[in-house]
Amino acid sequence: ENLQNHHDDTFYFRLLIAICPLSPLQVALSSFFIGRKRTSIPLMGTLVGNFVNLVLNYLLIFGQNELGIPELGIKGAGIATAMGQCAS
Repeated sequence: ENLQNHHDDTFYFRLLIAICPLSPLQVALSSFFIGRKRTSIPLMGTLVGNFVNLVLNYLLIFGQNELGIPELGIKGAGIATAMGQCAS
């Protein structure tokens, strides 16, 4: 089981590294809209991203048999985080 956890940890880390290039883009766009005094746009983006992350974390970490979603544990957390980041 420790070996499986190590593989899951590595998957999580690699996935977060893969989406790292999105962070400067998000900061740049947020700064642009804040500078234009349109703060509701970055706020809504952040809220949407956090909502996506919250829902997908629950579904992917613990799984939902009724929806046919398997329990993914740490891998599910990585996927949910990546999707939330992309959504914001």
